[in-house]
Amino acid sequence: MTDLTNFRLMENIEVLACRNSAERVVKALNRGEIEKAKVLARGHEMAWHLTDREFQDLKQPHTNNDFCDDE
Repeated sequence: MTDLTNFRLMENIEVLACRNSAERVVKALNRGEIEKAKVLARGHEMAWHLTDREFQDLKQPHTNNDFCDDE
């Protein structure tokens, strides 16, 4: 797979996982489990910071907004 395909795949996975995590927090709140919702929300935030660190060296397309490479 190309770098762009890998990047789009990771974006889709991230969106789906984020949606699932958010749904778990909302369901816990609806059940009245406020402490569990706080733990899930904190865990979700920490998990995404860790994955961001893991993929920092991945060369994503157009990260520097420099489209004039031929100058």
